[in-house]
Amino acid sequence: MTALGTVFDRGTLAARPSAGIDGQHYVATDNNTIYRDNGSSWDVIADKLTITTQTTGYTAVRNDIVICNSASAFTVTLPAVASSSGAMIVVKNKNTGLITVDGAGAETIDDQASQTLSQYDSITVVCDGSEWWII
Repeated sequence: MTALGTVFDRGTLAARPSAGIDGQHYVATDNNTIYRDNGSSWDVIADKLTITTQTTGYTAVRNDIVICNSASAFTVTLPAVASSSGAMIVVKNKNTGLITVDGAGAETIDDQASQTLSQYDSITVVCDGSEWWII
């Protein structure tokens, strides 16, 4: 199991820790599913995720996990909210280039035009059909 932060871990489903820490998340890399610990059991919060590694500008699609790996800055653009209700996208910057996460056109993320990720930062966003929200 590899730590991704204080509330995110990843590894195989068999390696998932026991539930008991409300709010903790786990990405099962063998079945591309994200789970949330509700304090007593694990709930599936996103399945059929696609993990993709990018080194230049990229337009994300529904349920992407985007791993950014470049020493140069680039932008990950989120899909249009009108076609993304219920979608979740994770963007992780594992290299030194700054990553800008941007809504499509004039669309926003938590009422901001964009979000910037430094090395090792990540962001998870969900769409309610009218805006992207950071969770």
